[in-house]
Amino acid sequence: AQVGITINLSQAPFNQVISNASPTSTSWQMENWAGGWVYAPDYAPTGGEIFSSTAGSNFGSYNDPTADKLINETHTAPASQFNSVFNQYQDYMVQQLPVFYQPNPPFQLSEIQSNLKGVTQNPYANITPETWYFVK
Repeated sequence: AQVGITINLSQAPFNQVISNASPTSTSWQMENWAGGWVYAPDYAPTGGEIFSSTAGSNFGSYNDPTADKLINETHTAPASQFNSVFNQYQDYMVQQLPVFYQPNPPFQLSEIQSNLKGVTQNPYANITPETWYFVK
């Protein structure tokens, strides 16, 4: 609160968290569901999946005609022009800052019995019980 930021932590079902991510009367807000975003199946981060005003995963309702135009150009540019078009897109978006990047730090804390082996800590917090075994 010393710098004017108040954090109110709470937990909620995923659908509620997503609905909370819509614009409010405040100048900005942030929701974190620790799921992040993965550009798949097209791994070029052109923003079409999350920043296009018509994107299904545009949970923040970001809407900018210039961004839409640049996103469309990254999808339609010939391969020989992609880098140039993509650079124009990213230069514009870094000034707009439609989202605030939040790295997901390791947050898995596990207590593992000393005779249970084959347990590995996974950066995605996945478990793999098929590799576990006990020793005497």
